[in-house]
Amino acid sequence: MQSRLQTNLDDVSEVQFGFRSGKSTTDAIFALKTITSAYYRAHTPLHLIFVDYKKAFDSVNHALLMEKLEQMGVDRDVIRLTERLYHDAGGVLQWKNETTDAFNTPVGCRQGCPLSPILFSLYTECLMREWHARTAGLPGATIGDRTVKELRYADDLVLFALSAAEAETALNILADVSKPYQLVIHPGKTAHLVIKTDPNSTDTIHLGTSIIPNVNSFMYLGSTITYNTDDTPEISKRIAIAKTTLRECKYLRSPHLSVATKLLVIRALVMSRLTYGSTTWSIKNSDAAKLDAFGRTVWRWLLGVNWSDHVTNESLMRMIDGRWLFTYDTIVQRKMDWFSHIARQQGLQWDLLSGAVLGTVSSRGRPRMTWYDNIRASTGLTMEEAKQQALSRIHLRIRGHHPAPLRRSSRIALRQRPRTLQSL
Repeated sequence: MQSRLQTNLDDVSEVQFGFRSGKSTTDAIFALKTITSAYYRAHTPLHLIFVDYKKAFDSVNHALLMEKLEQMGVDRDVIRLTERLYHDAGGVLQWKNETTDAFNTPVGCRQGCPLSPILFSLYTECLMREWHARTAGLPGATIGDRTVKELRYADDLVLFALSAAEAETALNILADVSKPYQLVIHPGKTAHLVIKTDPNSTDTIHLGTSIIPNVNSFMYLGSTITYNTDDTPEISKRIAIAKTTLRECKYLRSPHLSVATKLLVIRALVMSRLTYGSTTWSIKNSDAAKLDAFGRTVWRWLLGVNWSDHVTNESLMRMIDGRWLFTYDTIVQRKMDWFSHIARQQGLQWDLLSGAVLGTVSSRGRPRMTWYDNIRASTGLTMEEAKQQALSRIHLRIRGHHPAPLRRSSRIALRQRPRTLQSL
């Protein structure tokens, strides 16, 4: 059933990244950041509505679900089997040694069932098609030849509008369309963020009679989205999370663990938290210095080198034989791999990256940094040249190792014998 239902996901809009083969949260975050960055550089306000549904998965109406599966062209045999699966669904409540009588549950996707994500995607696809039909007059975000009115990842939904009035209209139409689907928008958890140059300018929008909170930043799929599209807060947050995780791994200082084992654990537990969403970052020089500094911090922690030891960065490099565990270049290489991936796909992400906001011209002064600038600085290639290499399956590589400049300090004798990799 799962494999047969999976074929129907091809009919779901490309702006839905959840539960799709070959898609992840990175796709959704990258698409959102690319759109917002383009509008910020064009000095054109863009209104984002982060929609929160109350218990979305638990509110799917079973009878309506079967109707929508048929509407989406799902095989009739699969629909009948799904009906049998959800027929007379019920449950009981248990507290200590007491159990209530059984009761019916005519709504909600089955928890833990592999079919539930697919069923939910098909269910909400029908909802969004109705919303698109009723908001045909609202423009959304337009970059190049692409017009994007929303981005979806499972039940995480972001709406785009060019003004507060259009954002309010789009949100209230969505709430109206959602009612027959028994999905209710939570006004307190739904947020309104405006991509703009002035953080003090605010526009209030309403959902019915409720005011939607205005925010200057929002946590979307674990990544921080800011009003000025600056990734510095997200990078600083990721470094702080990684440092906290590193401090919790005190067992890695044990002499009974090999260096190889320690590095494997560091990469799995610490680096994975640091680099989440890193392929979507636009990294400034100051951020690059922080990332390089963290790479040195990891080695100092593993080697047990304290600030009181007065070990310079040059001495540290000799201790580890130049084997940096993590640097700014690590992120850039990830970005280049991601660039090659979307260049070969030639899908929504590539169109958003290579396009521009229609009807705008570049403002005076130094252009704002773009996502691709890190790759250009590390490879010396234009976007078109890098694209041709990606299409030819030529692996993009950094021209040379370019960590942030090391701090030059006077050489001071160590208070104790220098540690080396062999002493770990």
